[in-house]
Amino acid sequence: ICLHAMAFKPSQRYPTAGSLADDLDCYLNGGSIRARPVSAWGRLQRWCDRHRWIASLLAMIALLVVCLTVGGWIAAASIRTAYEKTLKSNEQLGQAVQASNASFELSQETLQTIVGRARDELYNVPQATQLVVQMSRDSAALQRRLLALRPDDLGSAQALVDTLDYLADAEWTLGDIDKSRAVTDELEALLVDARKRHPNHFDFETAWCSLLIERVTFPTPGTTEERQITYAEQMDQALADLQARFPDRAAVAKLAMEHAKCEASLARKSKDDARLLSASLKAFEAAEKLVELSPAEEKERSALWQAQTAQVLGYYYLNRERWVDAESWFARATRSMEANPLLATDREAKYFAAIIALGYGKAHIGAGKPSSASAMLDLAVDRFAKLVTDFPEDAKYRMDWIESLLTRAELRWSQKETEGATVDWHLANEQFPQLSGSSVPSTQLEPLQSLLESLRARMQE
Repeated sequence: ICLHAMAFKPSQRYPTAGSLADDLDCYLNGGSIRARPVSAWGRLQRWCDRHRWIASLLAMIALLVVCLTVGGWIAAASIRTAYEKTLKSNEQLGQAVQASNASFELSQETLQTIVGRARDELYNVPQATQLVVQMSRDSAALQRRLLALRPDDLGSAQALVDTLDYLADAEWTLGDIDKSRAVTDELEALLVDARKRHPNHFDFETAWCSLLIERVTFPTPGTTEERQITYAEQMDQALADLQARFPDRAAVAKLAMEHAKCEASLARKSKDDARLLSASLKAFEAAEKLVELSPAEEKERSALWQAQTAQVLGYYYLNRERWVDAESWFARATRSMEANPLLATDREAKYFAAIIALGYGKAHIGAGKPSSASAMLDLAVDRFAKLVTDFPEDAKYRMDWIESLLTRAELRWSQKETEGATVDWHLANEQFPQLSGSSVPSTQLEPLQSLLESLRARMQE
């Protein structure tokens, strides 16, 4: 009651002395009084009145804390909402990307399947050669666009490498050497980039080694000697690396065979007889290993290459008049070709079989076995005739057919089979003019023409 009567502010005191007297009477009589103890809020107000600057500062801090708290809560709610929306958008985007990837891969796989089947199934159909090559050109154009969209995509790079590799050989076969070289240059640039993006990838490493072998075997005009030496060193190193890392891979064995063939080609150009024989033997050994390592579905093709390497050794000894050795190697080549299903359908197999029969026949002639030689030459003539009928645009087949006819004509002439020899000579003479203007070098045509004239002179006598 005393504190109430002495309050600092008049408004907080008893309004009159009578009010104070009433409150004192109530207190003395044990009744309820009007005065109350100062509450916490009252004390706070009084403190603020005494310390106004500090109170103002604390009030501002409190207001700031409240604003930050409320603002943080609102911001957190907003961020959570945005985060949930982002997650949802990312999920939708991921689904769209997956769908896009699936569509991309499907279109690429479909393209590869169609073109691959066309190559495999139409390769031996003469009328379809141009169609298959054009399909491969169109395929390469589309694959370039796909790779441009995704430069790091492994599948796109592999598909384009495969297509360009096929296209380079196809353009060469069709006689368009400039296009073939342009495609090979593009393939080299692609492989350099792919090997950087996908280091130590087996497919790219084997393709790179194969390209180097081709560069060394068939140098582009204008390539400097230093560049050729670089290619040769890179080729040797690439093959050595692959053999060290993948000794039991069929693809590496095939590259070893191609490498040995390349060495043989260089030895042939430099007329290094010892190196030629060594390289040819290495090629045959690599082909034997290739047959051993090849999966079942590729054994037939590997056996074909084994026959081809044996045939090369047969001709090596044939040209040096070592008849027994030549017969031995041609016999091996013949055994490798026996019962090979590819003989019925594959153009390359048919050609190798014909070449082997021709060489075997010549070896029998040199060894003094005319009856065996006659059987082999009959087989060679028939096989080459079939190839010329099926592929009339390929001058190589026609030239070898003429050679087999003249070889058989000489044998028949020596055996007094005048009529048969005359028929063979006339057929060869009719075919020879069709080689003029072809891609066959004149150095290969001159021996045939000389043989034609020699037989003509003997027949006239």
